[in-house]
Amino acid sequence: KARSLAFGFGHHYCLGAHLALAEAKCVLQAMTERMPDWEIVTPPEWAHSSFVRGVKSMAISFTPGPRKLNV
Repeated sequence: KARSLAFGFGHHYCLGAHLALAEAKCVLQAMTERMPDWEIVTPPEWAHSSFVRGVKSMAISFTPGPRKLNV
């Protein structure tokens, strides 16, 4: 398993890291279920910063699937 520095390490490890990872897993799972045919339309535009690295924007196309209502 690759070790990410996104949440820090040691004494400086983020207290909310486990919640953030669980939320990201739920979001990505829901997205892939609802948009199984997604594809990248434009290359990602990266955010340039001395302390944050990530995708600023990236256009995708997809056909939306049915919504699941959690009742």
